[in-house]
Amino acid sequence: MKGDERRSAKLLFDRELSSGAVALEAIERSEVAAAVRSRPVPPRAVRRLEQLALRRGRLDHGRAVGRLVRARRSVLGARADASPRVLVRVDEFPHPRSFDEPARYGPAAFERFHAILRDAGVPYLLAVTPRLARDYLDPAASGGRGVTASR
Repeated sequence: MKGDERRSAKLLFDRELSSGAVALEAIERSEVAAAVRSRPVPPRAVRRLEQLALRRGRLDHGRAVGRLVRARRSVLGARADASPRVLVRVDEFPHPRSFDEPARYGPAAFERFHAILRDAGVPYLLAVTPRLARDYLDPAASGGRGVTASR
């Protein structure tokens, strides 16, 4: 396993590693490596087709979840059948479109998202950007404003 993959494996077994129920060497297994393997980002056309398939219910995350379940079972055996743990990763706060549509994508919308996850007991990891970009899809764009600045 590479660096990021090893970190993902440690997250997958964090509770067991922290408590001493599992040794670090125990997660060095082919099933764990397959579950956390880094994959390249597919070409844009493939990503668009996957988005359509997701919207139409023809694609889900079942295969990836299945790999994670098999990895945990390979290390933990019957102990892997405990309640699933989920961590949601939110890539950008504030939403990149909040520059132009603060009513729809601004902090109030995030508060609703936060309340839903909090009430469901789902932890999430949030990446906070220091500035809102005027044109967030253009890496060469200039202009923008701070997160707390008024429109």
